[in-house]
Amino acid sequence: YEKLGLIRPKRLPNGYRNYSDDELYLLTVIKYLSNLGVPLKRISKAFETGRTDILEENLRGEIDRLNLLKDQISARIAAAQDSAACFAMLSAGTPWEVYAAKERFLLSFGDHEYPVYRAGSDGGDFFQFYYRQRCRMGKEPEALGTADRGILLYNPLPDTECIPSQQCLRVVLTHPSGSLVGIEDLQSPLRHARRLTGKTEFTVLIHQFFQDRRHGSAAVLCADILLGN
Repeated sequence: YEKLGLIRPKRLPNGYRNYSDDELYLLTVIKYLSNLGVPLKRISKAFETGRTDILEENLRGEIDRLNLLKDQISARIAAAQDSAACFAMLSAGTPWEVYAAKERFLLSFGDHEYPVYRAGSDGGDFFQFYYRQRCRMGKEPEALGTADRGILLYNPLPDTECIPSQQCLRVVLTHPSGSLVGIEDLQSPLRHARRLTGKTEFTVLIHQFFQDRRHGSAAVLCADILLGN
């Protein structure tokens, strides 16, 4: 602080610094700004020139950085909560549960089977591969249209599709690796979804969250049947 000229305390005969009340107040201001992410050199320059715009510019940049960090933390919490719930269901042998899903985002592969994707440092660090299928539940479940694949994220990236927060029926099931889950595998939970909502058409999002290698190789999957609000 002294080298930068931020404070100039007097010295006692024994060499100790003797801070006045004004200097103690000033130290509090310096520490406050420093804790907000303003570099000491900028604080010193602002004090010397009276240019508060130097501090404002830095603080606004810090606000942007902290907001981004907050979004990343929220995404990480949401991803951890979903995964913990899936493992809890797997351990307890619970076939399905209704829960309030938070907002999620889909980045579709489109016409490409597996396009190259790299998670940017500004978000998208918590993602899973998804498989989405529309279906109708009549006497028997029926797939509607073509399924699509892509990446499911917990924070938005450019060109992503928002899946709004809503009630979902979460299903945990084990399936042979290397094959896709069919609508017929979800017949019981789809019937339950119809009883809960009165609807006959649903969107299902499926992702793998574990692999069980005790007996061969089995994919452990989570299927979210979107129920709406």
